[in-house]
Order: sequence, then structure tokens, then C-alpha cells
Amino acid sequence: MHATLIVTTFLTFVFAMGIFRLVIPLATQWNLAEFPYQKYRHSQPVPNIGGVCVMLVWGLSVTFYSLVHPTWYSHHYKSLPAVAISLLILLCLGSTNTLKRPGFWGKLFFQGLAAALVLAYEPRTHQFCLLWLDTVGFFIWP
Repeated sequence: MHATLIVTTFLTFVFAMGIFRLVIPLATQWNLAEFPYQKYRHSQPVPNIGGVCVMLVWGLSVTFYSLVHPTWYSHHYKSLPAVAISLLILLCLGSTNTLKRPGFWGKLFFQGLAAALVLAYEPRTHQFCLLWLDTVGFFIWP
């Protein structure tokens, strides 16, 4: 394992903790929180912008690791758009879940769409799925 991966992992953790510590009070102050009602049974408002923080930390950690380990980027650049778009779909789903409360089938559709993007366009996952195409692929892979 490369030392840069360990350092990046540690820095990502520290950065994520800092971001969450900073954003939680701001989210509560700006009313970006889930307020208690019959579906959410917490006693206080709970900030609901954790997905934004995770997306921000993921993007910054990938950028940092790509800068300190350029060969990693050249090997994985084809994976990043599919994963980033899928994360963005899930981020939007999480935001709309709080604001509009879509039903079960609506959530399932967008979660399936995010998974299908990764399965179809992330090269290593796609290659793995093709190995299973003859046996179980007809269930998940057209």
C-alpha cells in the first residue's frame, strides 16, 4: 500500500470531521434540517446536508490523491465520471427526500439508476458483471 494512500485517507478523515463540525451548526441555523414529526422521531432538528459534505470530501480527496499520485488518475479516470454522476443522483435524491418525500418506487428508481450507471460505465465493475452475464445477468443486465 502506498504511503500517499494512507496519508490521503487520514487527511480525508480529518477534513471530513472538520467539514461536518462546521456544517452541522450552519445547517441548523439555516433550517436545512429534518424537523421532528411522525416519520422522524428525533427530539431535535437533525441537519440533512450530510450528502453534500460527503460529496465535497470525496471530490477533494480524489483531487488531492490524483495530484500526489498522478499514475493513479491515469489508471482510474474512466471510472470517475460514472461514480461522480451516481453520487450526484443520490445526493439529489437525498435532498428531495427531505423536501418532497418521494414514494418508495421513486426512490428505488433513482437508486437503481445510480447503480446502473456504475455497473454500465465503471470499467472494472462492468467487466466483472460481464463474467456473470450468462448465469444471472438476465436479472440485472440486459
